[in-house]
Amino acid sequence: MSTKKPFKVPTIDELAIAQYNDMLMYQRQLDELNASNDRSVYGLFRREELERKVRDAQFLSSRYKQQIREEKLKRLGL
Repeated sequence: MSTKKPFKVPTIDELAIAQYNDMLMYQRQLDELNASNDRSVYGLFRREELERKVRDAQFLSSRYKQQIREEKLKRLGL
């Protein structure tokens, strides 16, 4: 028999933190790519991909913030 731990579903707060960290990582990679001034086809493709990932991460982060706000208001009974 296996003694694996059950899967723990992350909380909204944990998801928001992870999403924010991902956004910072993608932004740092994008900044490094822009600083290198790489104009190859791969560089342009990578830049476009990183810009999309940053936008997606910002969007998800804003959604998580709204959900966190709503949960806090529910807990406070407002």
